[in-house]
Amino acid sequence: MIEDDRDCMDVLKQIAAASGALRSLGMVLMEDHLKGCVAEAIVNKETAKEDQLIHQVVDVFNKFSK
Repeated sequence: MIEDDRDCMDVLKQIAAASGALRSLGMVLMEDHLKGCVAEAIVNKETAKEDQLIHQVVDVFNKFSK
């Protein structure tokens, strides 16, 4: 779009749309991770793995919330 000399507002709208799509994808992946890996660790009572996975999810969530 920039190479085509498109209006700055059009480019910014596309950037916002792409950012939103990536954020949504990230949330879907995080949900899948929670329902899969983290839930499995909880069910299997793997406390060390559970703590590690929860810490990872919290770190990623903090990055997404900025």
